[in-house]
Amino acid sequence: MPISSTAIEAICTLEAMRLGVVPELGVRAYTVGQPGVVSALEGLVGQTSDQSVVALLGDYGAGKTHWLEIASAMALEAGFVCARVVLSPEETSPSHPQRVYRALMAQLRYPDTSRDDHGLKPLLDAAVASPEALAAFCVDQARDVRRHLDRGAHLYLTPALAYWRHLDKHPQARARLLNWLEGQPTGIGSDLGAELREACGGRGHLYALKDYRPWARIYAYLLDGISAMARAVGYKGLVVLVDEAEFYALLAEDHRAHALNLFQSLAWAASGTRGLAVLPFVEDDVGHGGAGVQRELEPLFSNGSGLRVVFAMTPDPEGVGALGASLPEEARVEIPPLGQDDYTALAGRVCDFYRAAYPDALIPAGVTGPLGKVLQGLLRTGQVENPRQAMKFVIEFLDTVRYHPSEVVAVIDGIRTSSYF
Repeated sequence: MPISSTAIEAICTLEAMRLGVVPELGVRAYTVGQPGVVSALEGLVGQTSDQSVVALLGDYGAGKTHWLEIASAMALEAGFVCARVVLSPEETSPSHPQRVYRALMAQLRYPDTSRDDHGLKPLLDAAVASPEALAAFCVDQARDVRRHLDRGAHLYLTPALAYWRHLDKHPQARARLLNWLEGQPTGIGSDLGAELREACGGRGHLYALKDYRPWARIYAYLLDGISAMARAVGYKGLVVLVDEAEFYALLAEDHRAHALNLFQSLAWAASGTRGLAVLPFVEDDVGHGGAGVQRELEPLFSNGSGLRVVFAMTPDPEGVGALGASLPEEARVEIPPLGQDDYTALAGRVCDFYRAAYPDALIPAGVTGPLGKVLQGLLRTGQVENPRQAMKFVIEFLDTVRYHPSEVVAVIDGIRTSSYF
């Protein structure tokens, strides 16, 4: 008998739990407790408040990665394009904004396409097919984009769209243009400009996108423009998820200043015109990068672009201080530990997944209560410290029940008389 899609999703979710990682499938279904976090994220993507930036703070194992998966699912369900980056000291250091931007573009996901359809290409294809989007970005005036920056043109996206719509028969040039716009370390160089001119004529100057530390404003400006472009083709905007923001504390002192610029630039872009009135910094605090017209760019491209930003951080004095210098106090949301009743509910959710994954397994209906009590005992003794460990324990117990069904009664009786109570 073929396995149903429901069973396949449940199996994938259980295997992720077994490995101690956050499953992407079914993430909402096993979420319990912490209504304050749910409310903050619902306000962010549901536009029920003016809050456009949220910082999730929680100790290791408290569920930050889990809540970012929730935020991603909520954003996609609400009609946002969504991108996530996991910061690290080397590959995606917050002091190197191009690396952060490039990682976000690689993970750009859409609510109405397959899980494998990511990156900027689907959005560019939709934009050039939309007369409204082309008009909003002044694409027909792209040859002199600087003269139209105050009318809706974008220094990078406008010329990119002008070329993109004429490159159907030039796949190599189109691929190189996409690499440039997604921040790939290929550089634009005179050869790309010449290739584009040869393919479809001169349609605007491509400005550099470099891996320079002071360019946080420029990359935030790009993200805000991408959010505005997503909105122009029918999405709600762009939600950016920044995980492991505590890596700020691992940076050398001179790199921290550039990382702070990135946090502040993202907050400014997401907050719109009200940003500097509510954010704990002023414009002069955020460094400039680039040359010429690039130095005049603000992180905010378009008020009402729909850009939303979620930071996740393990509390650390330096990291929390950086967020405090970047976000208003009300943007910070503590992730509280789960209570005993929450762990019992979590055990019940895992049992539900197990039954969906393995319908033939004899999992008694009354097993959840005893499992919850055992979890409470394990929590008191420190043998289980967080939800990931709790889920892993429950799955391993259910494995025992599944493979030794004749011993189910004895196992349950053993749980009831356990010293964990």
